Amino acid sequence: MTSTTIVSRSTGSNIAHYLGMGLRAAALASVVNVAIYVLGKALFNLPFIVPMQAGAEPNPLPLFMVILMSAVPGMLAAGVLYGLNRFFRRGLRIFQVVAAVLALLSLGGPLSLPIDSGTIAALVSMHLAAAVSIVGVLTILSARQPLPVQDR
Repeated sequence: MTSTTIVSRSTGSNIAHYLGMGLRAAALASVVNVAIYVLGKALFNLPFIVPMQAGAEPNPLPLFMVILMSAVPGMLAAGVLYGLNRFFRRGLRIFQVVAAVLALLSLGGPLSLPIDSGTIAALVSMHLAAAVSIVGVLTILSARQPLPVQDR
């Protein structure tokens, strides 16, 4: 009796797999941005006083907003990667290009705020750190998907 082993690259079409990857990406982005926030306050005495909405009065940026605004894009990115991989052969490459464009566009937010330049620099660093963390984790975990082995 012989057995044929077929090894093929999994597209990871299970949404739960992508949500797990998104949670890891969100966690890393949150940790990195909390570190930037805490170090900015401790080392450079940055006030992190920002308007929460357009035209709103500037207020101190709460730590939970840093975590939330780092985690949500990680989960959304995982969902986008899932969709791209389902419909395109090179979904990961498309995702990386779209993510790079969106990361650059996201810098318009902090750069347009009427706040101190130190806080702007820290916010720009946080945007870039989140983008690199999220895209990096999703890229690495996508490349490490297990190769399923099927016996016939």
